[in-house]
Amino acid sequence: LMDAFSQAADGQGSFWLIGGESGVGKSRLLNELRIRALVQGANVLQGQAIKGRGQPYQIWQDPLRRLSLLGKITDLEASVLKPIIPDLETLLGREISEAPELDAQNAAQRLSLTIKDVIQEGAQASPPLVLLLEDIHWETESLDTIIALSRVVANTPILIAATYRSEETPHLPERLPTARPMLLQRFTPDSIAALSVSMLGESGRRQQIIHLLQEETEGNAFFLVETVRALAEEAGGLQSVGGATLPQSIFAGGVRRIILRRLEQVPVHNRPPLKLSAIIGRALDLDVLRAAFPSLEMEPWLTACANVAVLEVQDKRWRFAHDKLREALLDELPPEEQRELHSQAAASIETAFHDDLAPHYGRLAWHHALSENTKQECKYARLAGEHAAAHYAHDEALQFFKQALACTPQKDLVSRCELLLFQEEIYRVQGNPEQRLDILQSLQAILKALDNETLNAQIHLRWVRYHHDRGDFSTAIETAQNALDVSKNAGCLAVTVEIYNWLASALWKHNQLGAARQAADTGLEFARQIGNKRIESELMGVLGMVAFAERDLETARQEFERSREIATADGAEQSRANALNNLGMVAGYQGDFQTAQDYYEQATQIAEEIGAWASRAVYLANLGWVLGLLGEYEQAVQSIQENIGIAREIGDAYSETYGLVNLSSCTCALGDVDSAQNAALQ
Repeated sequence: LMDAFSQAADGQGSFWLIGGESGVGKSRLLNELRIRALVQGANVLQGQAIKGRGQPYQIWQDPLRRLSLLGKITDLEASVLKPIIPDLETLLGREISEAPELDAQNAAQRLSLTIKDVIQEGAQASPPLVLLLEDIHWETESLDTIIALSRVVANTPILIAATYRSEETPHLPERLPTARPMLLQRFTPDSIAALSVSMLGESGRRQQIIHLLQEETEGNAFFLVETVRALAEEAGGLQSVGGATLPQSIFAGGVRRIILRRLEQVPVHNRPPLKLSAIIGRALDLDVLRAAFPSLEMEPWLTACANVAVLEVQDKRWRFAHDKLREALLDELPPEEQRELHSQAAASIETAFHDDLAPHYGRLAWHHALSENTKQECKYARLAGEHAAAHYAHDEALQFFKQALACTPQKDLVSRCELLLFQEEIYRVQGNPEQRLDILQSLQAILKALDNETLNAQIHLRWVRYHHDRGDFSTAIETAQNALDVSKNAGCLAVTVEIYNWLASALWKHNQLGAARQAADTGLEFARQIGNKRIESELMGVLGMVAFAERDLETARQEFERSREIATADGAEQSRANALNNLGMVAGYQGDFQTAQDYYEQATQIAEEIGAWASRAVYLANLGWVLGLLGEYEQAVQSIQENIGIAREIGDAYSETYGLVNLSSCTCALGDVDSAQNAALQ
């Protein structure tokens, strides 16, 4: 790792994935790396994932806070990061506007790539950067960001080291193929002997000591250290170990008893806050402790626990010295006391953060679940799901919605229906048609027992979207026509407008151009009636596509222009960029390549400004196409290569393929036949 650090200092970064069972020494290894990197002047950032907390992108909060103070965060980056760093305005000392609105897929990509960009920029501004991420197996939502980072480390002065528990997620390395794996094993007998000598000196060579350490610890690094610590305490110091007969009484209860000896050194009157801390997690939440124990003298209590090596402080944050200490303390608590402590934790969180509970919904759902307060668990699990979904933490959101569904009474059909609708939306964003179908079929079954016209209309809309997204336009059309009857009878104008939007799109893509125009016109009337500018702009776009398909390029241009005007007036930047892209397409087919270039450049600029990377990749490909038609092949290649880079980064194979086709044409025109052939083969 220190060799990798030296290479990072020379601009050649790397990403290491360090696995091993709990207690094998992963955290200790990272801490040694942290210390040595700091001594050599590196900027070291640390992130910690926490089990069962439900705070989206928890692992990035501390690193991003530090980077916001060290580097220049742009206005767009700040607006994107603000939802996951609530105090960012205070840290930057300026107001931060809301991020431009994007669809869920583009917004999730924007957040992931913004985190990547800020870290990469921080590494370039203050090299070398060391990023230490602990327990990433507990935060699968961040894997996309980690993957994005791993793609750029080779040419960035950064060393990333991330740990995971191999017994919990043995296949995690398969999801991070660009990482260099390092699996820490338990100490071998020779390693145990070497450690014994290192800690105890010559007395550590005694076979009796080495044999005892092997038998009692089985090579687990944490157990080894705790066993030697117990021997030293019994003997009166490290230098005295081995000078007399080894006290077998220490090992009567095995390693577990040794760990409990450590915990028992905490004074009795200091144990209640320690128990609550163990319930909350490895990292201490001092605000919650103050709410739970108003008369607690915090500094003396922390010092007392640190003096017996139960707690430690790192970067001004207190935590248990090892998670096994916390786990041992929890194992000693009777089930009833654990339930009471979880209830106390929930109440204290609500007291400590009553002004802004949203970031803590997940914790509250977790504590209420373990305190067996089903009603509160259900309430906070749903809120946590909505909060996570709003921050594009889709995996976490799904877990919370499923948790809420599991504890929602079977007879509460409305709530169960709403929770399933939340899940269907997330599966749609994730591109998981099989799960969507399962959810929709479950919703259909509920409908038979539920007399609720509004939800009935919403479920019919979801079926329309499903068939449209699957490319089954004939079924989408048939379903939409039935759905319109349901939504109109229910008086759900907002749903009716959405259905017309999907119907018009399906008809256009199914080449029923006259019917598509009629559906779009009717949808426009309803959209204007309720003031839905987004749908109005999209339907104008459909009308433009219908005219384009009919080769009525002038009408298509007029419709796309109206779509752009509506989006501009509504401040819908993504819709405006789409309209500009469509205008570029029309201009290109009209032979006005210079105007097409101008439109595509505007669309590309907007996509960059709002962070719509998937859209930007498409616009860049189109820009490269028209630059090629203008004979500006070198500029075209530059644009297309940027398109391909983004497409690969976000995993958009279609956009990448389109770019490679254009790249092959342009490099061939430049006489670079080898590059042209290579692009075509790719």
